Amino acid sequence: MVGIRAGALGRFTRKQLVHLTRVVSCVVSLFASTISVTQTPAQPPQPTDGAAVPIEVFQGPRPKFKDFRLPDYPGGEKLDRNEGWVQLCLMVDAGGQTYEPAIMRSSGNKVFDHEALKAVRSLTFEPASLNGKPVDSGYEIKFKYRLSPPADGARPEFVRNYNALMKATAANDKAAADAALSKLHVSNLYEDAYFGLATSSYAEHWGDDMQQLAGLQRAIAAEDSPRYLPKQIFPVALRALFRLQVRTHDYGGALITWEKLTRVGIDAETADNIKHVIDQLEVLRTDTREYAVPGKLENGTWYFHLFKSHFQVAVADGHVSEVRLRCDRRYVFFAFDPQVRYDVANGSGKCTLELVGEPGTTFSLIQS
Repeated sequence: MVGIRAGALGRFTRKQLVHLTRVVSCVVSLFASTISVTQTPAQPPQPTDGAAVPIEVFQGPRPKFKDFRLPDYPGGEKLDRNEGWVQLCLMVDAGGQTYEPAIMRSSGNKVFDHEALKAVRSLTFEPASLNGKPVDSGYEIKFKYRLSPPADGARPEFVRNYNALMKATAANDKAAADAALSKLHVSNLYEDAYFGLATSSYAEHWGDDMQQLAGLQRAIAAEDSPRYLPKQIFPVALRALFRLQVRTHDYGGALITWEKLTRVGIDAETADNIKHVIDQLEVLRTDTREYAVPGKLENGTWYFHLFKSHFQVAVADGHVSEVRLRCDRRYVFFAFDPQVRYDVANGSGKCTLELVGEPGTTFSLIQS
């Protein structure tokens, strides 16, 4: 059980840390694929005749910080002392203007989501360039709504309900856990991180891998370093996230999580174990094997970082209407056809896939 106290981040006993580490420390020996997290394309092979081959030079878009405007802090949320965050993907055209923004993840406050979408449409960028020529490109950005001064830890009522939930979870008492979860209302970023841990723990007992994954993603909040979770828990949560991403075939997410782990620091034995998995992922990325990724349109949309250049979607229940691809160097959208295997054009760079359709639709994304 993960401890928390009012007015600050949680402090953890040795017993609690051992328990959490035991739950999340196993490294799953699965094959996977990877994506490049840089914006420079791989060097093409040299011709057999020895002639030089020009290398394309790609530079991603950069915000014009002198024109950069944070989203307005909604008056009602500020008055209620609510905090939150929103992560978006968007496209930047050759003139530096944004288009096709979409919310990938957030803390769930619809007011903040609305303000972030409105603000991102007004941003201006130095556009991406390919060999010095401006081109359209994909971009990801995160907005934080944080009070000044920021909220200092969790409220007593949150701590009370959080501890009740974790106690019920440890006792495998679903009725008590459900009652505590229904009262666990988030108001600030610290509480939001612990809410993510709590819901992930709940899903471990009475949910599925995707629900565990969503809880951990909310706890980590798309951060590269510990902001809200304690320093000793942040890398443990990242390891749990990596394990679940590999198990659910979210290989691109696993690669990004691995990069975060290397930055925050992990012990040599854990690093060696994970690096062994990473090496296997690199092999799968370039071969012809295929694998399926389970998915669900929770709110009518689903986002995923593609790893291979070919994909097809097999719908199990429901309806997918549209496919959108936001890539480093192009944006395309088209009506979904279940009979078609889609091929991503060479040179597109890293691509974020968005599926749009009927909320609750379940499917498999087949990559090959």
